[in-house]
Amino acid sequence: MKQIIVLFIVMMPALSYAQAPSQKERTSYGYAFAGLMTDTTVGGEYGIHAGAGAEGISRSGFGVGGEIGYFRRSRLGIENGFGLLSVNPSYHFLNATKSRKLVPFATGGFSLFFRGSAAAGGNFGGGVTYWFKDRLGVRFEVRDHIPARSDLGHFPSFRVALTFR
Repeated sequence: MKQIIVLFIVMMPALSYAQAPSQKERTSYGYAFAGLMTDTTVGGEYGIHAGAGAEGISRSGFGVGGEIGYFRRSRLGIENGFGLLSVNPSYHFLNATKSRKLVPFATGGFSLFFRGSAAAGGNFGGGVTYWFKDRLGVRFEVRDHIPARSDLGHFPSFRVALTFR
């Protein structure tokens, strides 16, 4: 009986490796981004939007993800920036290219703006991820965050992210 238990313990890693998905089938990744964002309420004030996120994608291309970031206005100083939390469903066009190195996507969902107090809203956008290595890529994205209160304007941005899986 001890020999069977030892054999099972020794074989377990090999069995789990045999069942592991291939590298092309990985369905989750993370990213760190930075980009330019415009605040339409302050006369087109622009600034830096930076943060990090993660996303899980099904084999059909549908996904869900979240991210957290900070928007710092260029002229008004860091104390006039705000945090931004997003939770989004998405769709990734996985078979857009034969090599699957270039993956376009569309996304949209819930946004939470916070600094002292919080304001809810939504966002939408899209872009493309280019996987130049199996585990490393770059993501280009355009997204617009829109608070539910119309007097807060909206916050379009262009972002570039380092993507890893």
